[in-house]
Amino acid sequence: MTLPLPFDIPAIEPIPLPSEIVPPIVVPDTLPRSLPQNPYPSRPECVKEWADARRYCQELSDRGLLGKGDYRGMGKTVAQCMRAQVSESCGGNSTSA
Repeated sequence: MTLPLPFDIPAIEPIPLPSEIVPPIVVPDTLPRSLPQNPYPSRPECVKEWADARRYCQELSDRGLLGKGDYRGMGKTVAQCMRAQVSESCGGNSTSA
């Protein structure tokens, strides 16, 4: 036995695609970042530190060692590694907590 409903049940219509409620496409941020630069180019000791850091970190990256194993504390990118290699007085990472 079926009882009559006192109101009409609206039909559910499928949402046509694309619509404004479809989330946007997320593109991973894989653009190359520029490397940090020496903020004290007039100081010879800083020029040397930045050049040595860039060479060292780029070599680690080229060998696939950056951020892995014994080099985990160097950072995961060449930029992070460079800042870790340069002294605080030449614009590297701060050593105070």
